[in-house]
Amino acid sequence: MHNKKIAILGNMNNNGFALMRYFRSLGFDAHLFLFANDGKNTQAHFAPEADTYCIEKWQPYIHTTIILNSPDVVFNRFVYTVKQGKLFLAGLIKGIKTDYTFQYPGKAYLKTLFSSYNYIVGSGIAPAVLDKAGLRLDIFFPYSTGVEFVHNVSLPPKAATKALYNIYANYVRSRQVAAIQKARYCFNAELSITQAVLDRYKIKTQIMAVPMVYIEDCLADTTDTYLADFFKKLSDYEFIVFNCSRQIWIKPDSWHKSSAWHESKHNDWLVNGFNQLTNEKPNIKCLLVLVEYGPDVSATKRLVKELGISDKVYWLKKLSRKQILQILLKVQVGVSEFRTLDEMIWGGSGWEILASGKPMMQTFRFNEGVFEEKFGYPPPPILKVYTASDVYVHLLEMATNSYLRENIGKQAKNWFKTYNGQNLAAQWLQKLLN
Repeated sequence: MHNKKIAILGNMNNNGFALMRYFRSLGFDAHLFLFANDGKNTQAHFAPEADTYCIEKWQPYIHTTIILNSPDVVFNRFVYTVKQGKLFLAGLIKGIKTDYTFQYPGKAYLKTLFSSYNYIVGSGIAPAVLDKAGLRLDIFFPYSTGVEFVHNVSLPPKAATKALYNIYANYVRSRQVAAIQKARYCFNAELSITQAVLDRYKIKTQIMAVPMVYIEDCLADTTDTYLADFFKKLSDYEFIVFNCSRQIWIKPDSWHKSSAWHESKHNDWLVNGFNQLTNEKPNIKCLLVLVEYGPDVSATKRLVKELGISDKVYWLKKLSRKQILQILLKVQVGVSEFRTLDEMIWGGSGWEILASGKPMMQTFRFNEGVFEEKFGYPPPPILKVYTASDVYVHLLEMATNSYLRENIGKQAKNWFKTYNGQNLAAQWLQKLLN
């Protein structure tokens, strides 16, 4: 084990857990520090145990902190009165009874927590909260499109008057931006909305993806009880298409109301393209697997019913990554998302598909040669989607040409091993050590 110790603060999307495992596989003493709300409530599918079937192997290197991944922690005291529906900030209004409280990480707590570590890597509110204790990140990487707590500072809609909210949001944003600017490195691979925000605040960045999918040997050897009946059903089909991304194609994401933020994933393109495939090739036993995840699940179910293909569509509840990776072992094609912004790469679902060695269907709006010029390596073998009609074309080809399908899958896996995964994690380590 290398004598340098690495602390990783934050685990949104299980990015931190994947990094910790890669760093340890490369011989470094890396530890994951969870925010107090990491993997809780609606984010339960991002808990470390949702990403591995052998959590006991990694548990000694996972630590829970009192640090809340929330904009509130940049203040020394936060008071929110639910009854009055107003937000009060210490120093602005005093003497208000506290109905909502949490522990604030003080300077002594933060310094003690990370005193034995040579490097700190983090995301979320990590830059701003560490800065309170005179600490800085060695690597910051945003997990949110547009940079968390910079592009959008979320609050309950009735939590404050507009004027007070603006004071709150601007203060949080200024602290987060200033702290990110102090980080040794800022890595980003989302060159659309996120890069525009980083540029706006003059944050120097390096184009570097996150090695966020870690495939373990115990994956294929484990039987997931929830998926057992579903896996039995798969034997009735010869061509299975799997899409686990959020259903969001009609109304804006309820978390981010502004139309500038929202960008449809065009899930209807997949349903309509699959319907066309089943009509054109009725002799091929096809199944489309979708997940009950996102604000437009009901709308997608209505569309499926209207098209008369309910018997060819299988719905699963919201899945953990370890379940998604097990499913990908058994399907023929993985579908990521069809967002139409220029130079926006795939998200977690796309990385999962590539790591699993399956053909990936995904929008890809880079001009010829631009991806390789910016990233320094070629793009993966994507089934590129530009319009709704492309979906049917790719599905037809994959359903009728098993040799091509398997060849593309092998290329995808080789690409992931070469340009992501452990090889990419080694590049992160090289940056840390410099």
